[in-house]
Amino acid sequence: VGSEMCIRDRRSDDFNAYLLVGVGFCQDVLLQYENDNFAEGSTDARVSITAEYPFYSVYINTFAPGEAGEYTMQIEQIDELPADAAGN
Repeated sequence: VGSEMCIRDRRSDDFNAYLLVGVGFCQDVLLQYENDNFAEGSTDARVSITAEYPFYSVYINTFAPGEAGEYTMQIEQIDELPADAAGN
């Protein structure tokens, strides 16, 4: 709680990623943040937040129906939120 966090899909070449972050456990999640393309021309998704709750659920989906493929996800603690951070 109180830490700056950056959650991002790490450049899936297979599909256009859509990232959702919610508060709580899987069965009782309240969605708080979402991002499709964090930079113009990008298919990557990123959400940067200040953690206000002890538990978050993170979901990566495809932007368009029917897409599928491999992806990687990275969650890291950062010193400061970027000025253009989704979730600010």
